Order: sequence, then structure tokens, then C-alpha cells
Amino acid sequence: MLFSALLILGLVTTQAVVAPTAPTEAAIKVVAGNDVVADLVRAIAGQDVELFVLGQGADPHHYEPTPADAKKIESGDLVIEFGLGLDRAMGKLHRSTGSKAKLLVVAEGLAKGSDAAVTDHDHADHADHDHNHDHGSSAVDPHIWHDPSQVRILNERICAALVAVRPTSAEIFRSRSVELDTQLVKLDEWIKAQVLLIPESKRLLVTTHDGLQSFGNRYGFRVVGIEMTSDGADVAPSQLIKMVNALRETKSAVVFGDAAHHSRIAATVAREANVRLIETLRLDSLLQPPAAEQGKAYLETMRLNVNTIVKALQD
Repeated sequence: MLFSALLILGLVTTQAVVAPTAPTEAAIKVVAGNDVVADLVRAIAGQDVELFVLGQGADPHHYEPTPADAKKIESGDLVIEFGLGLDRAMGKLHRSTGSKAKLLVVAEGLAKGSDAAVTDHDHADHADHDHNHDHGSSAVDPHIWHDPSQVRILNERICAALVAVRPTSAEIFRSRSVELDTQLVKLDEWIKAQVLLIPESKRLLVTTHDGLQSFGNRYGFRVVGIEMTSDGADVAPSQLIKMVNALRETKSAVVFGDAAHHSRIAATVAREANVRLIETLRLDSLLQPPAAEQGKAYLETMRLNVNTIVKALQD
């Protein structure tokens, strides 16, 4: 009798230990328009996302989508177009494929360099709108992520869109988004402190690709973008002369280039103008592993850029 009772107890105990758990939800399929969007998605969604970055490593200004891109958008749960004319191909693909994925144009309405404040407004409706209008404008520098106060809004909007797709993960997504917001505030304050190390008279940023207007407006720099990122095949001598003269007129001792777009033209122009060329900034893209951890690449890239700028303008 005792033996039978022990067997029954053991059976019950074993059954309690191996009781089935609720099935794990499938990862959210997200298609992102650039590295910045992708990194924010990783910071908020963690391992709950299957992420595809459109044109990973390519120049977003000139990238032409492929059939593989169209398939990813068609089968995705959430498509995040950056907006401001930077990656309009995404919206076109979303419409042409008839994708049922939610479309979020995450930077919509954010003007260059504005000191935008994060509001308590729920931006989830941004993920549900059909954005058929043109986001491009020659007056807008789309590289607004160089201003962390703008990225706080991107964080808020991406979090709301992820919650709309996966309500069961709302608590963890919002918790991570709040933590990211705290880090962005700290980053902003750190940059302000670093900029104070540069004399006001030297707060001039001359770049080979006009991508730092929002940074300049936020932190008190005059920014001059002289486009020198062509590969040189179609640049006439008269254009080179104009670039050299434009660079000399800035009276800057340094011109900053993009690490992702090493340019022979920029090297030639800088040499002719007797100006030091520094091509280590990340203007269009972020650091990639192992240089930076996924989900923290934006923060690390901004620190790298600021340290590079401060060191160069202090010398």
C-alpha cells in the first residue's frame, strides 16, 4: 500500500514538473529603412524581432531595391520607412506588393534641427496610416538622428508601432523604450559638455556630405556641406576648382568625411585647399559588430563622432 502511494505521488510530482508551457510567439518580422531604425528596433524588441535592413551597407540616397527586398516587405509584420525623402522606395514597395504589414514613416513631420520634445501622445496611429504623400524636400536634411532629442521621438514612435503589432509584449517593449530614452537624455547632456571644450570661434563643421545640420543646430555649430562623395568619374575640372575654392572660403583647417564613403575627390580637394581630411565620421550609417553591440550602435556611433569632432577642432 505504501509502495503504491509512493508511486502515485511520484507520478503526480513528475507530471507537475513536465507540465507543458504556453507556446512562444513567433518573432515579429520587421523591415527597416536604415541602420538607425534597425538599431532602435533591436534596443526595444530585443530577441522578439526578425529584422531585415533594406540595402544594408549601401548608400541610402541611391539604393535601388531588389526583388528580395520586395519579398521581405510583402511577408513582413511591420515596415519602418525613415521618411524625409531618405528611403522613399520602401513606401512604394509596400504599396506595389500589396503588403499587409503596418507601415510607419517614423521621421514624418520632424524638421531639420528642431529642438523637438517628446510628448505623451500615443503615436501608434502612425503605424496605421497610408503614407502616399511625398516626404522629400531639398530644404530638409534627413539625417536628424545626429540630434538625440529627435531620436527620442523615433524611439517613442517605434515602440508604439511594435506594441500595436504585438500587444502581449507591450510591457517589456515600453520598459526598454523608457530605458533607451534615459540613455538618449544622458547622451545629449554628454555631447553638450563635450562641445564646451571647443572654443566658440572654432565651432565650424565642414563636411564632404551634408549630413550634420541637425547636429549643428542642436549644439551650436555652423555647418557647411560641400558635396564631394562622387567617385570622380563624372567630375569636370571646373567642378573641382569650385569645390577647392568653396573649401578655402570656409577658412576651416579640417574637413570631415564619411567613413562609409571614402572619396578620391574629397582627398584631392582637401589636398589642393591645404585642409586636413578626416574620414572617420559615420554620417549615413552606424558602427557594426564587433565595433558596437547591436541595440547600442547608435549610442556608440554618436560618441565616436563627437570624440572625433572635439579632438579635431581642439587641435
